[in-house]
Amino acid sequence: MPPSRAVGIDLGTTRAALARIDEPARSAMIRDAQGDLLIPSVVFFEDDELVCGRAAKLAAVARPDRAAEFFKRDLGQAAYSRAIGGELLSAELIEACLLKKLEAELADQGIAKPAVALSMPASFNQAQRRARLDAAKIARVELLGTINDPLAAALSYAESQGYLHPSTPDKPGCRVLVFDLGGGKLDVAIVEIKPGRLRTMAVGGNAKLGGRDWDLRLAEHLAEQFAKEFGQDPRHDMTSVRRLLESAEEAKQSLSARQQARVQVERGKSAAAIVVTRQAFEEMTADLLDEAAAITEGIVARAGMAWRDVSGLLLVGAATRMPIVAKRLEELTGLVPAAAVHADEAVARGAALYAECLLAAREGRQTDLHVAITDLTVHSLGLEWNDPRTGRVENVVLIARGSELPCGTVAAATTDTAGQSSLVIQLLEGESRAADQCARIALLTVRDLPDGLPKGTQIDVHYQFTAEGRLQVRARLPRSGQSLPISVRREQGLTESQISDWQQLIARGQGLRAIHALLPEHRRQREALAAAQPPGPRAASSAGPPALPNETPADEEFTLETGSDATARRLKKRRMTPRRLAIMLGGYVVSALVGTAIGYYILMRIDPSYNWWHLRLPGLRDAPASSADVH
Repeated sequence: MPPSRAVGIDLGTTRAALARIDEPARSAMIRDAQGDLLIPSVVFFEDDELVCGRAAKLAAVARPDRAAEFFKRDLGQAAYSRAIGGELLSAELIEACLLKKLEAELADQGIAKPAVALSMPASFNQAQRRARLDAAKIARVELLGTINDPLAAALSYAESQGYLHPSTPDKPGCRVLVFDLGGGKLDVAIVEIKPGRLRTMAVGGNAKLGGRDWDLRLAEHLAEQFAKEFGQDPRHDMTSVRRLLESAEEAKQSLSARQQARVQVERGKSAAAIVVTRQAFEEMTADLLDEAAAITEGIVARAGMAWRDVSGLLLVGAATRMPIVAKRLEELTGLVPAAAVHADEAVARGAALYAECLLAAREGRQTDLHVAITDLTVHSLGLEWNDPRTGRVENVVLIARGSELPCGTVAAATTDTAGQSSLVIQLLEGESRAADQCARIALLTVRDLPDGLPKGTQIDVHYQFTAEGRLQVRARLPRSGQSLPISVRREQGLTESQISDWQQLIARGQGLRAIHALLPEHRRQREALAAAQPPGPRAASSAGPPALPNETPADEEFTLETGSDATARRLKKRRMTPRRLAIMLGGYVVSALVGTAIGYYILMRIDPSYNWWHLRLPGLRDAPASSADVH
């Protein structure tokens, strides 16, 4: 049997990792041409070529203005946070360059046409998820699907414990806390693992809290100490800032193994060897760890569980190597971190296992992997609504955070005027009731409304999350069932034309000169698009809460596939049948009888005079004689 094409890719903030499926259906890590398991997430832009990985990191020392690092945090934004060669580039383009490099590494390993599952931070919002999918499209990766990082790590752990093998159907299940502190984000999840099944019970995190923030805090301390001694700030240019941050990262790693580290800080002819102790480092970053601990406690509370209900602790991500992190989690949970999970490899391995499941299903072949995966929504999906009574712009939640995927709902929108030809719906993500405190993820325009519609005409808009957390939308007139076209304008992101341009450029292996040549045309396209799509009439939300639709949407605007069959099955399972009603009522009656009997027994033990029927039961004394029996 030929080796599987299934590959898992963990695109980390600081490093990327690759994993494949070997015989017999076991995950294995892939090394790059230099023999490294972890590839630096760095892209260096030469005039006529793109350099990635370790070579890019070395080149960035001399020309930091040509290097892109930590771009993962800018996915979903208008552009990467720093200019490259004097121009702002999209984070999707930069990540696509790295993906193309990783695909080349796979080809060197004999996997010419990899079928990929990409890991995705659970804390990503829809804009960030869409940006990562666009990056994969630009790189022309054969994408099977995506999986959230904590679930991928739990899947890797399940493999190591034998939960994915068909010969272990009776293996006792467990619930694990996955604490994934990477370079740029924190994901926390509680995952229930049973033979052949993984289910996320609660998930959350912070996409802006990661090991990089510990580096920045230490770099600030080093700069302050240097300034006290020499009266100069060592962060005077991009080169010195980059050098300082690298020194801070190296010191952080040293402090994970030693009690103190000596850091060399330079500016011009001035140099200082600054000593940092582990205790001082932990004190200056204590608030970061407190925030991570608070998120973790919130996840347990959201799951409706206590720590005694959690049986395992998985530490994932390079930043969890800081001793204080493991210590704090052990104190919090009362658990010792599982040794079977490799902090740097778990997510990539889990993504590879997921890719194999998806690929086997697509190809209709048998596989030794047997697993069903259920995840949750991390953020609430809502729409912007102007309350006519208060004048406040509010967030009306359509699908709540923590809903089991796939899931969907329908909300009714109404026209404001007679003969209205279109209406606009602003989609939001977030938990706040105030719309301005939520993320605006897309502007939907329901177009081509039939002529002559009266004011207040209802239009049903269906919202559906797939099993992987991607959103799809459909609109129709409820009376006639007529489907209505929807155009989507994302707050940030690339157009199909821009994606096509970047695809061709990367396929040709061109560099920064060709990229800069395309940017003026892309700016003109964005300006023309903005001018061609003025704001239309806003939809008025229905007064009542949205109800689940009788059928799930078939058309999609945001995603690659639909989860409608799974949704229908789940809704069918939840319906109350006569048999379930009889079982439920019978359970109540039996519970009431057993409780009454136990209570009566306890009462008889306390006071034997209540033993009216003179029952002979263990532990009961005879009732004392009454006064009438005394002679």
